[in-house]
Amino acid sequence: MIRDDIKAATITAMKGGDKETTATLRLAQAAIKNRDIEARTGGAPKDDDALVTEVLQKMTKQRRESADLYRKGGREDRAEAEENEIKIIEKFLPHQL
Repeated sequence: MIRDDIKAATITAMKGGDKETTATLRLAQAAIKNRDIEARTGGAPKDDDALVTEVLQKMTKQRRESADLYRKGGREDRAEAEENEIKIIEKFLPHQL
């Protein structure tokens, strides 16, 4: 499951001292937990990987929009940080056809 892969990657990043990856994966885990809480009121999702994929795609979209806005505002450093987070998140998304 994608959720387990993210958890394992977080532990590996923490042990390796990779603070950027650790922070990004912790944000992803928090977003997934928030989505789980929202799903409790509407019934449990049938496919856990579909829920996690939906959350990760939303996070990726938000970061792309943020990177564009940072570039327009002349903040190239922040845009690069957002793009680095996108690369980390996309490792856990299923490959598109």
